[in-house]
Amino acid sequence: MKLLLSASLAAASLFAALPAMAQGVYDRTANLEQRIDDGVQTGRLTYSDADSLRAQLRDIRREEARDDADGMMSWERRDLDRRLDRLSDRITEMTDYDAY
Repeated sequence: MKLLLSASLAAASLFAALPAMAQGVYDRTANLEQRIDDGVQTGRLTYSDADSLRAQLRDIRREEARDDADGMMSWERRDLDRRLDRLSDRITEMTDYDAY
């Protein structure tokens, strides 16, 4: 019983510790798109800022499609995740009034 409990706890902690790359690129880009839309609706992002952010998001999606077509390597996945992280940080900076 203890062994089963230990294994269950170990598995749960492993899943909790998985990095953002475990989340699909599609899910992350959809979330970022929603955050951009929310920023425009709340007035925290101008249309120009939103267009710029969406262009960056399109570039990431294109890169992901190219990488998927020829078999994504682990370094390519890490690069996509870093780009998504930077874009997420930028959206947060641009929409967070407390940062000013």
